[in-house]
Amino acid sequence: MDAEPKTDRILVVDIARFYAIALVFYGHFIEELMLLKSPIAASQYKFIYSFHMVLFVVIAGYVAKESHVEWNFVKFLKHKFYTRLLPFIFFTLLMMIPPVFFNGKFYGLELPSIVGYGIGIVNTAFGLPSFCIP
Repeated sequence: MDAEPKTDRILVVDIARFYAIALVFYGHFIEELMLLKSPIAASQYKFIYSFHMVLFVVIAGYVAKESHVEWNFVKFLKHKFYTRLLPFIFFTLLMMIPPVFFNGKFYGLELPSIVGYGIGIVNTAFGLPSFCIP
C-alpha cells in the first residue's frame, strides 16, 4: 500500500508560482520582439508587465516561512546574500562571456569593448542589470 508523503504545500499556490515564473520568462522573450517594433509583442509585454510582479508579491506572502520572522538583521542579510545576490553575481559573470565571442549590441551595450563592459558593470551596480536581465 503506497502512502503519499504528508506535505504542507498548497497545490494552487504551486501552480500559480509556475505560471508566474513562465510569464516572467515569456515577458523577457517578448521584450526582445517588442524592441524590434512588433505591435503585437508590445501589447503582450505591457499586459504581462502590468501584473506579474504583483502576482509574485502576493504569492510570496503565502509561501513565506514563519521561522524567518524571528531572524535577526545579520542572519536575514546573510541569507539574502547567499540565496539572491550570489546567484545574481554568478549568472551576471556567466552572461558577460558570450559577448566576447559574438559581437554586437547586447542589452544596449556595444560589446565586446572595455567601455561597453564598464558601462554595463556600473549600470548593474546601480540597480540596472545589463548582463543578466532575466
